[in-house]
Amino acid sequence: STSLSFYGLNIAEEWCRQNDYTYSLISNEGIYANETYLENLETIITAVELLQKHFDLALQHELLQLLTLEQRTLQQLCKLTNRNRVEVQRMICWLLYTGVCTTDLLVTPINDQSLIRYALSGHQ
Repeated sequence: STSLSFYGLNIAEEWCRQNDYTYSLISNEGIYANETYLENLETIITAVELLQKHFDLALQHELLQLLTLEQRTLQQLCKLTNRNRVEVQRMICWLLYTGVCTTDLLVTPINDQSLIRYALSGHQ
């Protein structure tokens, strides 16, 4: 079933190319070697689980309006929305999880200085 695996990888690579995403294949060793990435994934998953109980659609809309204008730090988004850090970070984690927004999860821990970008805008 190796050919089936290569077929799936080719489909993923082609989808990334068509949708303007960078395609890369990382081994399990590469993933588990990056503690920052693993901690960021844990933060995102925890936030997504907590949002299941209270999803603030108004906050999501407000953040997306701000991020379509320009990329901003988590700290800036808290000030602009006049919301507390926990609420904003959880919603940003949701937007990262769904691929609507991006940040550098491989290098920088999610914190007040994380630069958040709307994935569908020209701000990369």
